[in-house]
Amino acid sequence: VGYDATPPAAPAPIAELRAPAGAVDLAWQPASDALSGLAGYRVYIGAEPEGRSDWFTTDPGVKTPALSPGRYLVRVQSVDKAGNSSPWTTIGTLTVVAP
Repeated sequence: VGYDATPPAAPAPIAELRAPAGAVDLAWQPASDALSGLAGYRVYIGAEPEGRSDWFTTDPGVKTPALSPGRYLVRVQSVDKAGNSSPWTTIGTLTVVAP
């Protein structure tokens, strides 16, 4: 029986995104975890450079709630099946513009 104490890799950066106000589909390349496998991702979308959230998805992407015009940071933390987490990483920015 093995023990996984190694955190998964963080997702790779994404290109800067630009979208009209409203819900936005975001996607990133899946992160990897060599031992227990990836469980999913915690996601933060907001203005705080160190922002964190409990928003969790098993997929490498999310559909946001409706967003107002502005600039948002997209921050993601990978979580493996053993409960280890990568550091929170800002993988890109999202600029939402008025329609």
